[in-house]
Amino acid sequence: WLNKSYGDWKGIKKTNTLQLTQEILLETVHDNDITQAPTTHTNDANTTAPEPGPIPTATAPAETATIPAVQLDSGANPQRVTRFGPTQQPATAAPIPRWQQDLRTWDTDRHGTQPILRTRTQTRLATANSESGRETATRETATRVRTTEVPTEEEEEIDFTGDQSGPLFNENDVANMMMNPDLQWPDLALQVTEEMMENIVENKEAEDTNYKEPKNFQEAWNHPDKYQRDKWREAIRKEFCDMIRRGVWRKMKRRDLPYGRRCIKCKWVFKIKRNGVFRSRLVACGYSQIPGVDFTEHFAPVINDITWRILLVAMMIWKLDAWLIDVETAFLHGEFDEGEQIFMNLPVGYDLVDSSIDMSEDCIELMKTAYGTVQGARQWWKKFVSILKDIGFEGGDADPCLMHWNSEHGIVFIGLYVDDCLCIGKPEALELVEAKLKEKGLTLKTEKTLKDYLSCDVSFNEDRTKAVLRQPHLLKTLEEDFGEMVRNMPKYKTPGTPGQGLVCSEEGVTVTPEEQKQFRSGTGKLLYLVKHTRPDIANAVRELSKVLDSTTPRAMKEMKRIIKHVLDTKGLGLKIEPVIGSKGLLWNVVAFSDSDYAGDPDSRKSVSGFIVYLCGVPICWRSKAQRTVTLSSAEAEWIALSEVAKEVLFIAQILETMGVKVEYPIVIRVDNTAAIFMATNVTTNQRTRHVDIRTKFVTQYTGPDGILKILFVKGTDNESDIMTKNVTGNLHEKHIPKMMTNIDEGTTK
Repeated sequence: WLNKSYGDWKGIKKTNTLQLTQEILLETVHDNDITQAPTTHTNDANTTAPEPGPIPTATAPAETATIPAVQLDSGANPQRVTRFGPTQQPATAAPIPRWQQDLRTWDTDRHGTQPILRTRTQTRLATANSESGRETATRETATRVRTTEVPTEEEEEIDFTGDQSGPLFNENDVANMMMNPDLQWPDLALQVTEEMMENIVENKEAEDTNYKEPKNFQEAWNHPDKYQRDKWREAIRKEFCDMIRRGVWRKMKRRDLPYGRRCIKCKWVFKIKRNGVFRSRLVACGYSQIPGVDFTEHFAPVINDITWRILLVAMMIWKLDAWLIDVETAFLHGEFDEGEQIFMNLPVGYDLVDSSIDMSEDCIELMKTAYGTVQGARQWWKKFVSILKDIGFEGGDADPCLMHWNSEHGIVFIGLYVDDCLCIGKPEALELVEAKLKEKGLTLKTEKTLKDYLSCDVSFNEDRTKAVLRQPHLLKTLEEDFGEMVRNMPKYKTPGTPGQGLVCSEEGVTVTPEEQKQFRSGTGKLLYLVKHTRPDIANAVRELSKVLDSTTPRAMKEMKRIIKHVLDTKGLGLKIEPVIGSKGLLWNVVAFSDSDYAGDPDSRKSVSGFIVYLCGVPICWRSKAQRTVTLSSAEAEWIALSEVAKEVLFIAQILETMGVKVEYPIVIRVDNTAAIFMATNVTTNQRTRHVDIRTKFVTQYTGPDGILKILFVKGTDNESDIMTKNVTGNLHEKHIPKMMTNIDEGTTK
């Protein structure tokens, strides 16, 4: 991000490896200390690892071991080391020069169990190039390191910006490589050291992601662990620098505040991200803002989950690339509306970057929206949309967060989710968009492969014609929170108990407060699974959401059953296999609608369910209780039909704004003939005149020239049946393969 190597950034002085090696040789070449060479152990379960540190002289001469013999060549060059084949030698070896002992120094790995081979030169180099001076270069190395090519120049210096590509080896493999007869000293000792240190510096953050995140500024700034303390202080300084550089605030005295105004609070939030980055955020406490005084409008749209699945289908059909563009410190670009003024207390730690500040007398006025402000997300969205329109983007009608641009290199689609942008187009067009955004003063982080978006993992096959959408991070959280709770439960074929539903709690039949908290937490996680990747559990999770305020032991048991089913089928994901129909380039949309008449035993309301396919890909589904009590199954089916019609019209609008040719009429399949007749015939009778008028708009889009066509489907073939009730295992297994697939069976990452 800084266009600097790690050494330049930290101010680390580069070390001349030849000079350092000569110093070591001068110190030790005349030293003839006697040390026994370590013996090589076989992979015997009963064999224990050697103790760390110097190896004492053995007293049992009968014991032998196989070791590689290393000695100097007979030539005049003392830097050449050769290796002979394995020989049987007694455990009490002859005196070994000290510089050879340095080549054979044994140490233990980070767990203190497995011996690893390292040189004293490696330790010296690690200490010389470590900011903290401690031996993190070898003791805290991960169990896998990388190798690099042998230096070609005699005075090669250590650089922290080496190539991270290449095969991976464990530390025992590295030890064997250091006995390569083709390498000269110091190249022999430095063959692995350079890349090992690069791997430590670059990847330590990704390994140590189990740290406990600080709760406040003092815990972060004065962290007891030096590595974490340095990382948190670095993140805090970066946040202050970003704020000051972007002119987010101006300092002022509290006595200068306008009459009747007060300062809002602020706090520090610390997070270690999944990629190992230590992130600190100075967040305004929006709850202390006063409506009408500190803010007016505050709604900020994000891309609809249906829209982003449509973009995924378009990318695969049109063979386009997908880039993920993240705008750094996005909220700091937002500007307040005219007349809005927000004053904030000085953040803790500000006196560390500005010694002239008086923490008790001074405060700040926000000139840009900061993280945590109520209107921050909205102002950033308005700012970014204006930037996109200046570049040439259009759209935002059907979905305000979907825009397109017909650039000179082809069309580009961009979906906005706060500061995460999904860009679809040809590589040349995407590069042009990135350059245009940077010209507008935005700092970007670009990922040129679509692997993870909105916490959804996208796994493609080799030719990118098929994909699976999963949420492994959420599944991992579910397993951590509820794994032990459901471990001994049996394996179920269906997520919900077939033929049964939940009822509200009777008086006196409740769970403990702790179980109530667990129930709400588990239901919330399951709802997010349903939103993106798991339509198969939609109805079962809807049943849980009915009793969030009155949880019963029966509901708790049902939640555990659903979580157990989800964890047992964690390989399942949304099936993304788009196929263009037989009518040329037309994209076909097919929907299935169903209802369960009076399915709620408490309110006697019916349940609507539907699923919509685009080119064979499920892009929209829902399981929802109807708002009113219906008087017949036909009426319930008609209301369910009106719900899916609204979604189908929205999808058609999205496709039209993208320039997609849709196959009309769009087919909606229903398993109730009475509902079909009601939707296609304009009539009024005693049995239907009371139906809410909002459901009758379906008739406006049907008929000979309509864009909707209602067709009959048998109940057993209705794929939306699993959205309305807990079906049996046979029906569940029949419908699931059409919308879900197992990542382990047909798709590779």
